[in-house]
Amino acid sequence: ELEQMWRSAMREIMAVARAHGVNYKEEWIDKRLPILAEAVGATTSCSRDLWAGRHSELDDLLGSVHRLGEAKNVPTPVISTCYRSLSVRDRVARREATLP
Repeated sequence: ELEQMWRSAMREIMAVARAHGVNYKEEWIDKRLPILAEAVGATTSCSRDLWAGRHSELDDLLGSVHRLGEAKNVPTPVISTCYRSLSVRDRVARREATLP
């Protein structure tokens, strides 16, 4: 299930890149998935920032894909859902929102 989500997100990123004139080859997904699968226990700086309640680069990483997709009418349901969900935590970290 996790691998399918990774594939879907990567395909969305590829579709957005292609819509903006960037050549992104399908076979690159198969090269990256083993790297992700082997990174057991690894975390990203964005994840660590969110968990620690610090401002993160969420908007730069996921928000940019979401907006670039919208600009070219390329659907990004996985990326957009992750972005919107994690944005709440990011806003809390910046004290722009509170949780009930």
